[in-house]
Amino acid sequence: LINALVGQDISPTNILEATAAIWEIGYVEQSSTTTIVFKDGQEKIIEHANIMSFFGTSQEQLEFAEKVAKIVVKTHQHQFKELLLIDSPGLATVTNQNAEITQNIMQEVDLALWVFNANHLGQTDVMQHVSELAKLGKPIIAVINKIDETEDSPEKLIRYLRRNSDEFFQEIFAISAFDAFQCKQDSDYNDYFNEFKDYLVEQVNEKAPQVKNDSVQSS
Repeated sequence: LINALVGQDISPTNILEATAAIWEIGYVEQSSTTTIVFKDGQEKIIEHANIMSFFGTSQEQLEFAEKVAKIVVKTHQHQFKELLLIDSPGLATVTNQNAEITQNIMQEVDLALWVFNANHLGQTDVMQHVSELAKLGKPIIAVINKIDETEDSPEKLIRYLRRNSDEFFQEIFAISAFDAFQCKQDSDYNDYFNEFKDYLVEQVNEKAPQVKNDSVQSS
């Protein structure tokens, strides 16, 4: 999803527990940079193509990840000049370490995109996590991803989530991030993703100060 929004292969995909640290994607006018920021304050600029060699689920990689505060990527490829896009490991993870990272970052964000798997919308433990985030007063936008992998229509998926948990979300979108990132021109789902992206540009990016102020007051 991050890659589709930015229009660049930034965040790791297709790997179990691929996101093992906080990724912070910002905007820069000039050439892109990738920096590992460690918890002790040290920083290391690296080639972005080499980033995944540092992360995984081996003991050595997990010990390294524990020393990392965040990965900072600055690029000129995307439209979100007023935002920092934060990619976290998630909560239903195979390590407590990764879940704790996400729980901590949720305290700091101004708005959350909660990504659901279209194949597993009814998980009660997931909705419990959503409820806990809502209690912090954070605005939440629901994103039902992987609609290309299910026979249910996007409209049906949205109706289901709205019927069961509408009180938690400002908006609900159904998308295929894979199709959007692959730029599949013949995809039936492009319009859904474009609607979602346009919403973020117009209602979040262009109104960033207002969004931040509203989030602070709500919290």
